[in-house]
Amino acid sequence: MRYFFLSSIVGSAAAGSTFGITAIGTTGYPTAKAVTSNAGAAIDTAQSKFGGASGQFVSASSQYLSIPDSADWYFGTGDFTVDLWVRFNSLPANNARSFLFGQSVDNNNRMDFQLFNNGGSYEWEYRVRSGGTYLMQYQTGARTITTGTWYHVAFVRSGTTNFYIFENGVNAGAALVAGSASASIPDYAGSAYVANNGLHPAHSPLRP
Repeated sequence: MRYFFLSSIVGSAAAGSTFGITAIGTTGYPTAKAVTSNAGAAIDTAQSKFGGASGQFVSASSQYLSIPDSADWYFGTGDFTVDLWVRFNSLPANNARSFLFGQSVDNNNRMDFQLFNNGGSYEWEYRVRSGGTYLMQYQTGARTITTGTWYHVAFVRSGTTNFYIFENGVNAGAALVAGSASASIPDYAGSAYVANNGLHPAHSPLRP
């Protein structure tokens, strides 16, 4: 199982500033990561689930945290868990997405996890694309998501074809809508990000 815990985020709110973190993980993945604020993504002490602070993303189009490329992001066909807390101040418009975590080279080569407004139905979604083709795409059914509420969400792979999305500890019923459950997640040569390209205001302690 691959995981590491990002905590103790400290730093200024200035664009391009570097946030320090403490990373705790398995024997093979214990390395700390440098987290950089982009376009004014800031630390907010008004809202938090633990530690007295959280990341705040006010701009719906440009603010995000970036983490350099690492072998830790190469999930392949192995077991992994990415989980986080998120609190929305607004929700995505019809057929839009609020991106929470991912890694990308470009739009055709990326993996991402987000809240998707699927024709008026809010669904958690995980996608993996290579060369413009979906290797896998999972979506839950309709969820009741409201602003001003903290949600703990996680996406989990356990075994070659077992994939789950959890909301507040409850299996949200992820269904494969494109690609293959046994697909290998590529080793993308790009930075990982937290909150990017369309995330509406949220506060997100992250534990991938």
